Amino acid sequence: MTSKQKRLRWVGSGLAVLLAFGIAVGGLCLWSVQRVVAAAAEASAGRPSCLQVASAGEWKAAEGWVDLVPFRMRGGAIPHALLVVSDDDQQQKLYNWSYWQGRFVGDLPGTSDPMRWPAIYCRPGDTLFAPMSDANTIVFDLRRQHWRIARAYLPTISGGNQDDIFIFAREPEFVPVTEAASLGRAERFYWSVHIELDVADARRWMEEVAANSGQIVYRDKEGKIESLVSCYPVTARNPRSCQNRFIRNGMAYDFRHAPMEEVDWRRLQDNLAARVLSFVQ
Repeated sequence: MTSKQKRLRWVGSGLAVLLAFGIAVGGLCLWSVQRVVAAAAEASAGRPSCLQVASAGEWKAAEGWVDLVPFRMRGGAIPHALLVVSDDDQQQKLYNWSYWQGRFVGDLPGTSDPMRWPAIYCRPGDTLFAPMSDANTIVFDLRRQHWRIARAYLPTISGGNQDDIFIFAREPEFVPVTEAASLGRAERFYWSVHIELDVADARRWMEEVAANSGQIVYRDKEGKIESLVSCYPVTARNPRSCQNRFIRNGMAYDFRHAPMEEVDWRRLQDNLAARVLSFVQ
């Protein structure tokens, strides 16, 4: 056998191994997808349902069979898919995918309390694949509220133990920061607006910050902290040197702006609160 024939033989053997491996992986993926679908049907028992899976540290609505492939369903920092089921009384229940048991279970801590649920991106129906979002808008339910936020804001949502929403918006009207996608991490943080839905936790944190010197603190008639403003010297790199934190409409807000009179930053607070309320249906 010549050296050329030997090389061809090795190449042929390698291709055969790769083909066998690909068939095995494909078969495993197909079996896994079928198992998830069968488990979802068993857990929902004919009730309207939908699935959402991990996506870049958050969740997203499953859009097709490919999202149920194991390495996609377990992607990012969130390892478990979620099954959302709607009962006859329109109350929703949440089931967590158990890799160990190979089925959806409803005993995960917090699954019985919708106020502790993560953001829900799908709408239960006759198909498992029912995303609420579209090409221009992120749509989700969080803390019994229905949200619609334009993708131009590059929203980041985390729900469950921490109910936080981050958007990139520019004052005074808090329109999207169009260049946010191309900014570095530090610059993006500079333009981010933080919305926290756990007001009690936010107020505790604001009270701790208020104990430090240099903070401008405003309280309501009951003595509860309502606004907390921290301003530092303006520099060329930091013209928006004030950090403004306030509580309004059952939400806590955190944004930056340039130093200004109280009447002006109060107006910014009003604008931001109104903008965020426009996201809630």
